[in-house]
Amino acid sequence: MNINMLLDVGFIAIMTALSIIPIMILCFNQTLRQDMKSGAAVALGAALAQLAVVLAQTFFGVVAIFYLADIFIASLGIRRIIQIIGACILLYLGLKEFWIKVRDGQQPKKTRRWLTVLLIFLLTLMTTQFEITPYFALFPNEGAAKPGSLLLSISVMFLGLIGGWMLIVLITGTIKYFLSSKWQDYVRYGGGFSLAVYALWLVLGPWIYHVL
Repeated sequence: MNINMLLDVGFIAIMTALSIIPIMILCFNQTLRQDMKSGAAVALGAALAQLAVVLAQTFFGVVAIFYLADIFIASLGIRRIIQIIGACILLYLGLKEFWIKVRDGQQPKKTRRWLTVLLIFLLTLMTTQFEITPYFALFPNEGAAKPGSLLLSISVMFLGLIGGWMLIVLITGTIKYFLSSKWQDYVRYGGGFSLAVYALWLVLGPWIYHVL
């Protein structure tokens, strides 16, 4: 394990965190609507979901189970049903932004943060198509399989995921500081609209692709 590998792991983690656009929008809107702590709860839930996938990638046995489970679930159509349920939740959350106005003092009752973390964790897994790639395949001939190196790289990966998501929270918090409540509402409306469009695409996209 060398410093270059650790930097690579951290960079991959940050890029992975920034790749889930709908959850990123949720984090952005939550921070604007309430505060940075609430946005951080969304960020933590997403980061933990991504870390769970990374851990699955790390151990070949778990990856094999993932593949078998994936084949079984796909054959029953359950995966598609789970994705549609997740899309409906995203659609609801997107449309919900339009009837909450920060400038009018309409602050929704804050959900317990641990519950927010759990819900976002599940929603991320439900609506995101992760690629299962064995961790060792990412860094061949680097001694990555050694227990100490493995633990260190997973720790760096988690810190990178958290860092990427917290960067979104910090940027949003900064934007919120300079925007009036009126413009915060407008920005959230844009985010809500984007979430709704993404959710509809999750539901209708496969059907449209099949028709075309």
